[in-house]
Amino acid sequence: MAGATTDGASWVRLYHPSPAPKARVVCFPHAGGSASFFHPVSSALRPDIEVLAIQYPGRQDRRGETPMTDIGELADRVFEALRPQLLREPRPAFF
Repeated sequence: MAGATTDGASWVRLYHPSPAPKARVVCFPHAGGSASFFHPVSSALRPDIEVLAIQYPGRQDRRGETPMTDIGELADRVFEALRPQLLREPRPAFF
């Protein structure tokens, strides 16, 4: 898809990094939503729980990118962007 990257920095927002989280949760925005929706959640759960919020193409700072219309391709891109996080402990939960 033109304009959509798999760069983890563009896809994954980590608002409050923790040096030793007890848990890690990946949050997917609601339809029409964006990663910033989870900023207050991240703030409330820190430092024990690390929140990784997904930022879709076409939203907020990625508004110049073409939104994705194929859910399978979107899932593949998110997976690629999250791959480094999936290999770290603690393994993430998904919300």
